[in-house]
Amino acid sequence: MLGGLGALLSACGGGLAPGQTLPPDPSLPVPTPIANPANGNAPPARIGPAVGFDPISRSLIMFGGAPATGTNLATGHPASRLDDTWAWDGQKWTQLQPKTTPPALFGARMITDPDTQQLLLVSGAGDVSGTALQQEGMWEWDGSTWSRVSDNPVQVPFPAAATDPVRNQAVISGFDPAYPSACAVTCIPPPQYDQGGDYVFTKGDSGWNTASGYAPGWARAATAYDPVSQRIISTAGSKQNGVQWTYAWDRKAWSQIIRSSTTTASPDPNQPLGPCDASTDEHAQRIVMACASATGPTGGVTWTFDGKAWQPVSGADTPAIPADPSITGRAGVLTLAYDPAIPAVVMLIGGASGSEAMAAWNGSSWSQVS
Repeated sequence: MLGGLGALLSACGGGLAPGQTLPPDPSLPVPTPIANPANGNAPPARIGPAVGFDPISRSLIMFGGAPATGTNLATGHPASRLDDTWAWDGQKWTQLQPKTTPPALFGARMITDPDTQQLLLVSGAGDVSGTALQQEGMWEWDGSTWSRVSDNPVQVPFPAAATDPVRNQAVISGFDPAYPSACAVTCIPPPQYDQGGDYVFTKGDSGWNTASGYAPGWARAATAYDPVSQRIISTAGSKQNGVQWTYAWDRKAWSQIIRSSTTTASPDPNQPLGPCDASTDEHAQRIVMACASATGPTGGVTWTFDGKAWQPVSGADTPAIPADPSITGRAGVLTLAYDPAIPAVVMLIGGASGSEAMAAWNGSSWSQVS
């Protein structure tokens, strides 16, 4: 769960008007970059890992992904995937050896379980049977090992997924980029969980329910909880082509709040262009997002969300982001997560070789961590 955020919102009377800003949480220290940490045995570089903060061990947990040299990446179903689990304690990486482990997954997500407040591994691309992804299950991390808790409502790479920590509600919206393009002529349709869809889970529910409203149903979107408007925001995702739209989940339904009519051939510079990833900056009380659309001077652009609109950050020193072979013509090997141990939003930057690199956000710019 997002630490002091729930308590801070309760202290503010349980709600804020859209666009109203929260004061800094006094229980959180001012984020400062780490200088020359003892990085330990850093994990091998990869694309599409799942990363999230574990409140039990108070460390970032990273699972899976795929080597950037794999084949069939354009469909989102790489031939080679990883099933290793790593922990980052704010200073160094440690490879963990859990008693049980999920199957190797590419493009899975980590969110907070609304019932248990533990880390939940959802969705992702695993084994392929014919033209369909297999159901790999939803897995929970108890601080030392993984346990399979249920089937996934959506089993696809890079779904939009996030948890509302105030209402104890999680959403997932996904689309398999290999379908329907893999069925352009004729084929047996894959199971519903592989075709994609939009679902919501609220604390106390017996399972996932179909989400209402105008849902995004897309992949590779930046999705995070916005403490300013108290909504889950999802933007810059794609089905077959990138779109510069933004959606909001307001506890009851999805709605489209920003729509750009431009195309990827002539993108709107005032709206994010994916692929992107986002995280809630708990200290600044707003969403931070990085996009690897190769439109910035270093191959990436950083944005923040003020509750109503996206604001590009000038002078953010967004790290150079290597090309992602799974996205034709674009860069896109990055994952964002909030790490209270630093405390800051951190960016994990993959690549074709070497170790996974990291950068930390200090509120105005990025600095190298490892």
